[in-house]
Amino acid sequence: MASRQDQASYHAGEAKARAEEKTGYVVGAAQDKARDATGRAMDKGRGAAEATKEKGYEAKDNAAGTAQQTGSYIAQTAEAAKQKAAGAAQYTIDTARAGTERTGSYIG
Repeated sequence: MASRQDQASYHAGEAKARAEEKTGYVVGAAQDKARDATGRAMDKGRGAAEATKEKGYEAKDNAAGTAQQTGSYIAQTAEAAKQKAAGAAQYTIDTARAGTERTGSYIG
């Protein structure tokens, strides 16, 4: 028959083994949770990077569109000024001719 001391030592060994096994489960679960959290954080980071990239492309496209509109506006304004100058020049020529017809002399 085993002595009480042997039985106590046996039970202590079993308790230690159970504690180590539980510790292993707890540590493993904690590691799994940490890996999951890391994966989610990396996914969120990738998503944020992708969203930022998309916003950058949108801003670039908007800037290009604005530049094109501005260029078109400037071209229209220049054309209007050109037509106005041509009209003013023609008015000046017509006025000079009318003055010549009234006075009978032509300068130019």
